[in-house]
Amino acid sequence: MLKVNKYFSLLLILIPILFNCCKTANETQKLFIRASGSPEHPLNLGVGNFFPLGVTVNLIDTPNANLKYRFIPGELISISDDSSFRFFYPDSVFADYTVVPPKIYTTNPENSKYNQFYNDLSLELYPIYQDQLTYFLGKKDSIIANDNFIYNYLSKNDNFIMQKINDLCTKYQFSEEITSQLLSSILETGKLALSYSYFSICIPKLDSMGILRSKLDQYINKLNQQRISVFSQLDITILIRSIAYQLTQKSMYRIMDKEEISEYFSLIQKLFTKGSISYDYLISSLEVKAKKMKIKLKGTNLNALRKDAKKSVFKKYVQPKYITYAGELNDLPHDKNLYDTHYHSADLSAVVSQFKNKPLLIDFWASWCLPCIKGIPGTINYKIHYPNLNILFISLDKHQDTWKLYLYGHDLMNYMQYRRNYNNQDSLLKQISEIPKYGLLDKNGQIEMFDEISDSLIKKYYERF
Repeated sequence: MLKVNKYFSLLLILIPILFNCCKTANETQKLFIRASGSPEHPLNLGVGNFFPLGVTVNLIDTPNANLKYRFIPGELISISDDSSFRFFYPDSVFADYTVVPPKIYTTNPENSKYNQFYNDLSLELYPIYQDQLTYFLGKKDSIIANDNFIYNYLSKNDNFIMQKINDLCTKYQFSEEITSQLLSSILETGKLALSYSYFSICIPKLDSMGILRSKLDQYINKLNQQRISVFSQLDITILIRSIAYQLTQKSMYRIMDKEEISEYFSLIQKLFTKGSISYDYLISSLEVKAKKMKIKLKGTNLNALRKDAKKSVFKKYVQPKYITYAGELNDLPHDKNLYDTHYHSADLSAVVSQFKNKPLLIDFWASWCLPCIKGIPGTINYKIHYPNLNILFISLDKHQDTWKLYLYGHDLMNYMQYRRNYNNQDSLLKQISEIPKYGLLDKNGQIEMFDEISDSLIKKYYERF
């Protein structure tokens, strides 16, 4: 047997991710995420896309990893492209991809309220947008000939959309300030973003005619007049990136070194007016890119980039340190004495009570215990010989992820699995100082403990039922 190792090394999940704050330069917005996936539904968590370093975290076989982010209000969290959620306020959420479709559970009702608002509004506006798309697909010639063709057509629905927004704002009891920001975001910024989306179907033709640049300049001018709010900034920044890509023919995501940063900055200086929203956003994005790549902005050109970025209206979102991490799941003293594979606490007495008057074999083990591991196939084999025998595995692993990774890697998820909560001083589990250890549940609901088991022992026990 092996002594339970109190100093078994931690399994840390360290994810260097960059993230930000909002509202004021000194106020940091934080988002705490618990995420759970499964081998059938490996979880791909996408967080944020404000600056060009949107985070994608793969959490395959790391159920219930804890993630802490600094975020910019209005940004999205997405689960494997199947579900998304906007965050405007600090929150603690559970992203669950063990169910289909995946779900996000939030503890801040304000975030739920804003997301439900957008869901309700999208249901109202979706038919309109579909009709518009069908219409514009057949009007390419008009879009090319008339600079304001799309924008003027979209304006026909302004009153209808404004009424829908007002009605929903009243329903959700938003303040006048929030209502005003939502109107500006959805009616003006949203319309501009939608206009560019429809305009993009004509980009190849406009480019071949040599007039794409002049058309894009009109979008830049309208963009620079937009009011930036928590509710508009995501649309604005996506739009700026799309226009910049058409003008520079280079994605900021693909910049790899100091020379390319300098080259891209030179292009921005030529194509965008210094101090404009578009210019400020792009140089702030370059600064973020440099920080992520640990590139020092030194040299004549890069010094200018650093100084301009410092004056940018987006500077408050660019933090000196972009550190986001995943920490280990800590066993909690107020939780029950066991954890299941989804990190839900359970009580040992409640778990075994469901097997009243039924044969139950309990295998106490740990992934670091070699004798335990060697004995697991034998435990499973008893189930083959005694079909009505129930088997319960209770791990003495100290860390959820270490335990779960072993279960997935050794195809043990089909059996009833629990792990001891070390911060709950249960009398029975506390007495187990050596493993492997085995327990047999008698008809009185008591667990009789054994250091070893044999076929003859299990046979005699099984025949009692």
